[in-house]
Amino acid sequence: MNVDDVVAARIEAARLRAGSAKKARAARKAARTEGLAQRHAAKLRNLAATSPPGAKPGPIKEDLMSSKPLCKQYQQIDPAGLYHVDRLPAEMHSDGRIVEHGYSVHLGGFPRFFFTAIEPALTFGRAARMSRNVHDYAVVAAAEVRQYCPAHGDEVVHVATGAPPLDRQPGEQAVFARFAANVRADSSSWHGAP
Repeated sequence: MNVDDVVAARIEAARLRAGSAKKARAARKAARTEGLAQRHAAKLRNLAATSPPGAKPGPIKEDLMSSKPLCKQYQQIDPAGLYHVDRLPAEMHSDGRIVEHGYSVHLGGFPRFFFTAIEPALTFGRAARMSRNVHDYAVVAAAEVRQYCPAHGDEVVHVATGAPPLDRQPGEQAVFARFAANVRADSSSWHGAP
């Protein structure tokens, strides 16, 4: 084997490596473009599902007295179980359905938690965020809807209008103080006014 053959073999090997590197870059770029397109489409779907700021509430899309299961009535807008409505359904208590107004707390990586008063909701969200297990939190005005579903048993969903979160706002310290003032040592319940 002479020097020219060795050089030619090395040049060919370098050309093959460059070609495979170029294909790998093209594949990464295509995957990145596809991921960006999917994220963009998801953001557009979420924007389309929310009301613009200052918009007047429209009619409720779903028939609240329907026997249709909750899984068929509401459109889920996040993986933690929040559903979108144009306006919150009216509070009600019946044998087949309970609707309560309150606050839904989302802790990153956990299911949503529902509170009927803002004080424990904000305090819970802020305290949980201080742990190493929770990377994000949000508190939104919401309604909790409970209904029996023949296919799934008891269903519970939190519905919200897409209004901005209520956490991390000015005056939050006063809310924490109201919460602390109404905690009793002899009860696990919070005794403030809802």
